[in-house]
Amino acid sequence: MAMAMDAFGSVFGEAKPPVTIRMRPVLFHAHAHAHTDDVSQLRLLATDLHSLAWDRSLSLSDIDDLRDDVGIGGSCSDFLDYLKSCLSSGE
Repeated sequence: MAMAMDAFGSVFGEAKPPVTIRMRPVLFHAHAHAHTDDVSQLRLLATDLHSLAWDRSLSLSDIDDLRDDVGIGGSCSDFLDYLKSCLSSGE
């Protein structure tokens, strides 16, 4: 599973709120982060470069919980591929 996390790589993007919501765009960075030699995490950072900053590290257990909440079946590796694809899509 740690190999799937390492294969995640790094994704940069911009989350664009709907036009009807008056909000600044939010820039984000998601990447695999080696917490220790045997524990990898997915780290997510986001900011509007004005007043908002957010940082969250997800353990493999957190990712499994998120996969269950989203309702995506398959392996954790498949879910990480799905997550990377969603973050990379630019939508």
